[in-house]
Amino acid sequence: MATASYATSTLAGATVSLVGGDPTTFDETGFAALTWVPIGKIKSLNLTAAQWQEVTSSYLSQTFEEVRKGTRKAGGVELKIDIKSDAGQTLCKTAANSRDEYNLKVAYSNGVVQYRRVLVMNFSQDGGDANAMNGATLSLTGCPFPSGEDYLVEVEPTTP
Repeated sequence: MATASYATSTLAGATVSLVGGDPTTFDETGFAALTWVPIGKIKSLNLTAAQWQEVTSSYLSQTFEEVRKGTRKAGGVELKIDIKSDAGQTLCKTAANSRDEYNLKVAYSNGVVQYRRVLVMNFSQDGGDANAMNGATLSLTGCPFPSGEDYLVEVEPTTP
């Protein structure tokens, strides 16, 4: 993952794409070689980081629980979209009805690119009133790469 500090930027101009199938390698080169399908009409993007599972144990002789870190759960993604019939949204619907893992690419306007391994868990239509756009929420859960060691590749922008 990138450790450099980038100038503050907004999410305006960010793009999100999905693809089925595995890259030849789970690194920048492998992911960049895939043919990505852009997801249209995204209104918001929420990403969560990997999180440690909490392991606790209580003993009669102690008044405080002992807490340790167990395994890590890969981070997730939630997308809010306005429904439009495009190839990316169609792929998301297909992925939501599949048990297969997919790959997600988030390209930020500051040049940072993130690749994540995901399961598309849900594509649910949102409700609303007469002044609401016909929208949906997509929930994606991160999956570790086949090595079991990571689920995210972050690529720093190239400097001229």
